[in-house]
This record gives sequence, C-alpha cells and structure tokens, in this order.
Amino acid sequence: DSACIIRNALPAASFEGIYSDIARAVYPYIDKYKKAPKANLDDLLDNILSKENKKAQRVGRAMKMIKRTHEGKLNAEHVMSRLDKRLRYFRIKTATRELLSLFNTGMEDDESIDQMEGILNQAARDRVETFNPGIRLGDKKRAINSLLRDDSEDVFPTGIKELDQYNLGPKRKTLHILVGLKKVGKTRWLVQLAQHAAMQGAKVLHVSLEMDEERMLKRYYQSFFAIAQHRTEIRRSKFKKDEFGRLTRVAYKKAKVRLALDDKRIRKELGKRIDRFGRRLNNIIIKSFPTRQLTFNHLVAYIDRLEIQEQFVPDLLIIDYPKLMRIDMNNFRLALGALLEDLR
Repeated sequence: DSACIIRNALPAASFEGIYSDIARAVYPYIDKYKKAPKANLDDLLDNILSKENKKAQRVGRAMKMIKRTHEGKLNAEHVMSRLDKRLRYFRIKTATRELLSLFNTGMEDDESIDQMEGILNQAARDRVETFNPGIRLGDKKRAINSLLRDDSEDVFPTGIKELDQYNLGPKRKTLHILVGLKKVGKTRWLVQLAQHAAMQGAKVLHVSLEMDEERMLKRYYQSFFAIAQHRTEIRRSKFKKDEFGRLTRVAYKKAKVRLALDDKRIRKELGKRIDRFGRRLNNIIIKSFPTRQLTFNHLVAYIDRLEIQEQFVPDLLIIDYPKLMRIDMNNFRLALGALLEDLR
C-alpha cells in the first residue's frame, strides 16, 4: 500500500502548511489499520473542517483533490518518483536548518566546522531509493549472474599465497580489521596491503594517526624497493617439511643486504627505482593527522576534498588506526563501536 510506504518514509514534519495537518491526522490511522483512510478521511479531519475559517477551506479543497486522485487509477511509479523528490527536498531542508542553527551560534572552532561539514556530507550521501523492492530469490537471471560472479574481483591481494588463494584480503565495501599487540608489525601489514593493491591499479589512501607522513613514506619506499635500514648481514629462514607437509625444523642462512639507506649510492638508486615504478606510486596517498584530533566527519570532508581537488577517489582506505581518532573517552567502547560502524 502506497500509504504505508509514504508514512514510513516521510515524517509529518516534512510536509508544509495544511498538508502537515493532514499528515498528522492520517498517520495514526495508517499506523493502526495499515491502509489509507479513504472514505474515513472526513472523520479524521473533522476537528479542522468543522471550523469556518480559511484553513478549513484550504483543507477542504485539498481533500477534494485527494478524493479525485483516488477515484482514478494511480500510477504507482509516478507516485514513488514524487515521493523520492519529496524525501530529497526534506533532507536538504533539514540540513539547511541545522546549518543555520550552527551559524547562529557564531562558533568558528574546528568542532563546529566539522559538524557543518558532516551535515553537508550526510545530506549529499543519504539518498535512499524509496521503493526498491530488492531482489526476489526466484529471479532466475539475477540469481545465476550473482552465483557465477567472481567475488575475487572485489578482494584486494595481500601478496601472501595462503591468504590470497582463499580471498582473505580486504574486500570492497567491507571493514577489514587487524588486531595485534604492540610492535608485532601491524603497520607493516598495512603497508603490504597498500603496496599490492596499488600494484594492481587500485587507489589507496593511508591515514596515519601515529606516524608522520615522512616516516610513513620511508616505510613505503623500503617495502617497494626492498631497502634495509643499515647494511648489515641478515638471516634468512627456510622451513623444512616432511613428506606429509608437516614442519620439522627451521634452517637459517646468512645473506647480504642488496641496498641500504646508508649506502653512498642510495640517492641515485632511489631515483632509478622511482622512475621504474612510474605512475603506480601515485596510486597511494599518505596523510597524517594528530592523534585524537581526527573525527569521522573531518575524515569524510578530507576524502571529499581529495576527490574535488585531486580527482582521487580511494578504492582502499587504510586507517592506522581508528582507536586514535577523536572519540568519547568516557564511553570508549561504545564510541569506538559506533565509529567502526560509521567507517563501514
């Protein structure tokens, strides 16, 4: 029933003038009986129609128009299209009111600006199709296409065979979380993910809340070009297995570093390797923010500016790490959970 769809999609406050009064009178009826009042509309609006004033006259004219509409055949698609436009209008109107309320406070601090940007971003993004029935399980064509679709196309490679063969890397439109103790290589893992995604042509935004951009850049170059910190001997490990594939022992072998940051020729070698990788290196942007200063709205605003100014829309967003964003420390667990939901 279109009445139920409209009632659930649009609050009474989204209507203006007499239509707001009609909605407030009709919505309780729809909530109770799950259908439009139709012939009972006069009774629902009796408290308005019984008064001899201009408002009663306007409501009476609106009711005649509504009845004429119901007497004819409704074009459901047209009605839903109009409803979608009304929803968009209401969201913009609500966002404008919230912005004006913030403007009237006269506050120009970072928190107020973040709130304003958040309102604008939400109004621009929060567009939901009012009547999209979804997918029927018996839709044979869509079911077959969905079943035969290669999900691996949405998974970013990790560079680790045992993970990639089961598509266990980060996936588009999903949240991929790595949890680990201090100093166990969490940031190194994120660099690995970004490197392999970029090499496959994906655009990566790496947001660091713990390390500045120069230090992160150094880590990326060391990973891309296999550069050691110092020219020292290293020990390579090789796992030995038995005929059943079980680990039996670990053998170690000494090896020399091919390139280190303290080499005399490092500048020349770096230049050559950067040229060799070419534009693929530009698939990664590193951005650092002070610890506990980055809000979710600030992050969204930054990504929007990247799209507008740099024409850079990340396929993979890496945050190192969400716990260091600005969240309510008094309700840390709840606030962190809500933040992760927003990021998703």
